[in-house]
Amino acid sequence: MTETPARRLPAAESAPRSEHPLPGPVGRAELERATGILMAFVPCDARTALDILDRAALAAGTNAGAMAQAAVALVTGRHRPAGAAQEALGRAIQQSRIAPEAAAPRMRPSLAVAGETLSRMGDLRRALLLAPTDPALRAQVDDAVYTLCVLMGRRTAHAAAKDAELLLATRPTGG
Repeated sequence: MTETPARRLPAAESAPRSEHPLPGPVGRAELERATGILMAFVPCDARTALDILDRAALAAGTNAGAMAQAAVALVTGRHRPAGAAQEALGRAIQQSRIAPEAAAPRMRPSLAVAGETLSRMGDLRRALLLAPTDPALRAQVDDAVYTLCVLMGRRTAHAAAKDAELLLATRPTGG
């Protein structure tokens, strides 16, 4: 009998997970809300948002539920987390925006398509801030983030959005 080789996980999937469990069903709802808020705020996909919460929780020595409350406080302004939790969340967000980029030549995307995709992602992010637990809206944001990343040839939504904005800012003017 032959063994199947172990599947190697990408860096985002193999990131350490917080050893501290979520504090019950209230924690699960808070985690869903925080995931949606981070997807809109950072910008990122759902998996990256959960990774941000886990990394910040590990760094602050707390659980993902407490870190979810810190993420919600980013938008609501209520129940600001302790300094260590807030700093850990800020660092985790910054780290998620930095990804090694290959210096490979790539084709320029259509200005119209880049503009439409960036605009769609912006509209969805704003909507997600109003309804961060809406699973259909989160799926649409995931799709928009993925599309923009592929279109711009970048690994993070933050880098893809920056590139799209630069591309649109440098478009030739008519006349």
